[in-house]
Amino acid sequence: MRTADEPTGATTARASGAGADARRVLDRYRLVRQIGSGGFGVVWLAEDERLERAVAVKRIAMHDDAVAARAEREARAAARLSHPGIVALYESGRDDEAFYLVSELVRGRTLAELMRDGELPIATSCAWAWRCATPWPTPTGAASSTATSSRAT
Repeated sequence: MRTADEPTGATTARASGAGADARRVLDRYRLVRQIGSGGFGVVWLAEDERLERAVAVKRIAMHDDAVAARAEREARAAARLSHPGIVALYESGRDDEAFYLVSELVRGRTLAELMRDGELPIATSCAWAWRCATPWPTPTGAASSTATSSRAT
């Protein structure tokens, strides 16, 4: 399995003329390869052709109006978050087929890869699970039951 740690090949592809048929979304992001998927979309490693940087693009297929509304809510919620453990949302938009969330690309191995390779001690796994499951204080002092992801420190 390839990870986001591997070079995108964007500079090589542009220099050699390869990749001309690569899919481009929102007029500036060239999808390089799929790096993840889940119940609500597929995440792609992409190149921001305007700023010449690697980004993550989540593509959410537009099946119906309910999916479109949910994608819009996700974009608005993500745009309001600012925390070292949460990726930054750069842009959102849509075309006739899908809704896109463009975010910071966090390079590294997945949790599943670390666990599979035995490189994640059980104590660390338990500590991360506890952090995610423990309610976080809100600005009003009340506890929030919403778990958020965090980066290892």
